Amino acid sequence: EGWTVQRLLRMIQVNLFERKTLKALFMPDKIPIKQKEAQLSFLL
Repeated sequence: EGWTVQRLLRMIQVNLFERKTLKALFMPDKIPIKQKEAQLSFLL
């Protein structure tokens, strides 16, 4: 599975306010991105 521009943008948006190492950014946890996005939109 490759890194698409959309996937990179989602990763940046999700992790915008979290401090993580580069390794943690490129080896994300197992929570699906869409679930995180839903949580973020609820908070906004």
